[in-house]
Amino acid sequence: MDKGDRVIFKLSNLQEKDTDMYYCQLNIMYPPPFRSPKGNGTLIIFQRKNNSTAFEVFQPNRVEANNSGVARLRCNYNFTGKGEEFRITLFRGISDQTIVCASSFHLPNTTFETKEGLFSCQGEASRNSVDLTISGMSSSDTDFYKCRVEIMYPPPYRQRVGNGTVIYIPEIQTCPKIESSMEWIFVAVSGCIIACTVIIIAAILVIRICQQNRKADYVDMSPVISEKRNSNNRYVIL
Repeated sequence: MDKGDRVIFKLSNLQEKDTDMYYCQLNIMYPPPFRSPKGNGTLIIFQRKNNSTAFEVFQPNRVEANNSGVARLRCNYNFTGKGEEFRITLFRGISDQTIVCASSFHLPNTTFETKEGLFSCQGEASRNSVDLTISGMSSSDTDFYKCRVEIMYPPPYRQRVGNGTVIYIPEIQTCPKIESSMEWIFVAVSGCIIACTVIIIAAILVIRICQQNRKADYVDMSPVISEKRNSNNRYVIL
């Protein structure tokens, strides 16, 4: 309390979450009667200093994977201070509970590769961004994904989370290709069977026609032979 009947408070270690309305209450204990007046309140707003060491993480709103289930996501950050060791983490979902991939990296340039469950991630980090290539995704993995960048060294520790990106994975259409190939196989086999059947029927018809022609050309010689025998018997001397 100073000479002007004022009480001055100095608050430290405030964060963004501490932005709120604050009230002062003065209790007059002596002399009686007891009184407890309360002030009208002061709104204290925490504002981050816009200096060279501040940084933010930015992401695109939407990314579409290719037909092979591979998505490419760029996590941009604008940190211009001194940082040697960083860590990137990609979360799935609004609640940030499922880790898709995570890895530490050093600047100025570095590459890394990680595998978490069914996903595998390849990363390429530079001074202002981290390019992530996520493979092994399917249509059921379409969701909201967030990038978190951490400054591990030198102190102090700092971390920021991006605004999030919807990664859309189209459904892979594989069944129609299989059906079309099976259809071609069925057509080819059916064609072979029909062709063989036609050839066999044609061969049978040709054989029967040939047999009928042979019967038409055959001459019965038995009456001629019997007449010759009778004529010869006329000249037999008994």
